[in-house]
Amino acid sequence: MPTSVVPWLVALRTGTVPVLAPANAAPVLVPAHAIGAPLDLRLAVAVVAGLLATLAMTGVMSLLSEGYVPPYVAASALFDETPGKVSRRQADAAHYAAGTLAGILFELLVVALETVRDATVATALVVGNVLTLSDLLATLLVVGFLYAFFAYVVFPRRGGRLYDDPERRERVRFHWLISATVYGVALLAAVVLLYAGLGLSALS
Repeated sequence: MPTSVVPWLVALRTGTVPVLAPANAAPVLVPAHAIGAPLDLRLAVAVVAGLLATLAMTGVMSLLSEGYVPPYVAASALFDETPGKVSRRQADAAHYAAGTLAGILFELLVVALETVRDATVATALVVGNVLTLSDLLATLLVVGFLYAFFAYVVFPRRGGRLYDDPERRERVRFHWLISATVYGVALLAAVVLLYAGLGLSALS
């Protein structure tokens, strides 16, 4: 087997992929989603990324007429109050807690997907040198969960008059879909940039 192929096989097995570089440049290994990092570090990064993504989502929610309805409805379930009696502080607490936990869920999903990949001896599919297919799938799962859990579990039970009004119900759901999608995109961006800051990304 040609010796030039060996680094690629090792990199694929360990979750890093060499980046094509000029012949006179030193080879570069891309740690796709910092696969070699310990779990505690990855979870810590996930907490920060989840918080940053929540901040980005909050900015978008403030521009939507029904954008901040979900935090109030979620807080009504958390604090056992009607949405109209929930304070802004309670809504913010529910909102940022959910966003932070969603960041942790993202990382745990990535770990689970990597475990399945390793068990099947599959290789890491790298996107843009800094993300794996596991990252993208985990993001889709998190966004889908955030949307579906609120829209079809929490909202019908705690939405009250907001849910009873068909026009507002669909508008709240649509605005929440936009917000959840923004969260997913911001989460991926935050993960990449945080790992770059730690020197564990191709962007470093």
